[in-house]
Amino acid sequence: MFLTQHGVDHLVVERHPGTAVHPRINGVSPRSMELFDAVGLGARIRTAGRVGDQLGKFYAAESLAADDYQPFGGPEDPIPDHLSPTGMCACDQDVLEPILRDHLERRGADLRFGTELVEFEQSADEVVATLRERRRDRARDQHRVPRRPRTRLTRSPGVCRVR
Repeated sequence: MFLTQHGVDHLVVERHPGTAVHPRINGVSPRSMELFDAVGLGARIRTAGRVGDQLGKFYAAESLAADDYQPFGGPEDPIPDHLSPTGMCACDQDVLEPILRDHLERRGADLRFGTELVEFEQSADEVVATLRERRRDRARDQHRVPRRPRTRLTRSPGVCRVR
């Protein structure tokens, strides 16, 4: 995003076939939101995510199965003004990545999904990358993936227990 903004030719390579399909992360830090604001994406991300009292809290515990956990951070614990002019945004990764992809595509960025970087060489004038297109044959690869035992997950504030 930032190279595009400054007119620098570049290539974005991602080994996965597309953007995230699972909400692996759900929090965008205040500093990241400042940077998204700088490229004109902050409002769009805030609209797609959750802000303020919708954020919830973070919890600290010895393990996910622990009975005692301590809440910390949340809407009642705002970021001091002298640290950041903006706050945190809870925007899940599977929502955030398509926004970033759309932003880059609209600006003509060269995005290569399903491609991996094999090696690169850098000189004073350029970077030369060797790329490999990834092709997945799920039927062939399936036997290599160990099956997980079925579990029933339950959620309570900040704790995930496996039964």
